[in-house]
Formats: sequence, C-alpha cells, structure tokens
Amino acid sequence: MTVLEVTCLSDHRRFTAPRPGPVYALWLQRVGGFLHRVEGREFYVDRMGGVVLREGQDRQVAHPTGDMDLGTELRLPEELAVRLPVGHFMMTREFDRVHRDVLVACRRGIDDFELADRLYALIRLVPASPGSRRGVAVDRQRRRAVSDAAQALAAESLTLGLDALAERVDYSPHHLSRVFRSVTGMTLTAYRNELRVRAVLEDLHAGETSLLVLAARYGFADQAHLTRVMRRHRDATPAEMRRLSRP
Repeated sequence: MTVLEVTCLSDHRRFTAPRPGPVYALWLQRVGGFLHRVEGREFYVDRMGGVVLREGQDRQVAHPTGDMDLGTELRLPEELAVRLPVGHFMMTREFDRVHRDVLVACRRGIDDFELADRLYALIRLVPASPGSRRGVAVDRQRRRAVSDAAQALAAESLTLGLDALAERVDYSPHHLSRVFRSVTGMTLTAYRNELRVRAVLEDLHAGETSLLVLAARYGFADQAHLTRVMRRHRDATPAEMRRLSRP
C-alpha cells in the first residue's frame, strides 16, 4: 500500500470525459470538493466523504465550486480493494481521527510495519455498504438533494444559513432537514459543524495559529464558539488538537 497527499488544481466546472481509473485506491477528501460520477451514479465529495476507486472503472469529475482539492490517496492491492464497496461513503468522526493520526505519524516518521498496521485499521472503518436502496428513484432524488446542499455549503465556505441553503436546493427548510437526516444519518447542524471542525483541523495542520481568523473564516460566532464546537466534536480544544498535529 502507498499513501499519497494529492493536490488537484483543476477548476473545470463541467464533467470530464469518461476515463478509466488507473489504480485501486481509497480517496479521502480533506480540502475543497468535487462532483464524482461513476457507473451512472453522481455524488458530491466534500470533507465528509471518501471514495473507493477501482482500476479500469470509468469515472468523471467536475468542480462546480471551482475549489482546489486536497486529499489523501491510499493505493491498495487488488485483492484488498475488491472487498470494499465501490463508490462514495461518509467518513465518521472515528474514521477522520484515525486518518489524521496516520498523516501525523507519517510526517513524524514511522516504519513500514507500523504504517501497514495503521492503514489496515483505517480500512476496517470503511462502511460495509453505501447505504439503503429502499427505492431507486426516491433514493436518487434524496441523494441529489443532499449533494446539492453540500455543494451550496462548500460554495459559501460553510457559512450559509438554513433558510438560504434550503432555497438554493428548492426545498423547504423542514423538508431539507428531514431528507438530509434520512440520507446521511446526521442533522444538518451536526453535518455542518463536523465540516467546519475538519476545516479548522486541516488549517491547524497547515500551520494556521489564529483561532480568531479560523472562527471568522468558517462562520463561528467567535473564538469561544469555535472552542465549544471543537470540544463537543473532538473532546479537545483547538489548542490541544494543534499540539497533537505537530510533526
């Protein structure tokens, strides 16, 4: 297995031509977002998302918000990759924690044995299935609404209010909240806060030191609000998380 940190600077807003994937891999999004289409299924991949990729599978990507993407690409042997469900999955808090621990350990320097052990622990956290298939048409419609809402949040740096977000996707706030939870298993508030926490963590890993700047950047009321949300989602303050991320 190989771990790569990949930055994509492409800003094409329309889908690329179908192109077969070159490797078996696990893609874990960390900054930005993109639309991914595979086998007729389309979904938006943001900081909450991972994608299982298979060699030879036709894929298309687009960047509707024009964001730069940063992610971790974990290249897998075929015999391991084929056991995983193809397509998009949501990275839980536990998955995100283990993923970031792997990155910090790699930056500090670890041997191949420890790296493999950590990576297998991460792979075991990939969900066994992509989710419910209660009705294909209904499922597709609900997932499209969630994808559109995620795109709208990303386009506004996670600062969009609920009423404005619902208007963007042509849903009532109540209906969007209900659909979002039915698809993701999370409330919109929890999802948005988790996205903001991951954005703050990524910026802290990148060297940002001002919590005031981060609070303003991601729509927190103030530094104290940022600290409360971080503690609720990670059982630690931003200062503690910054210390843990240092090489």
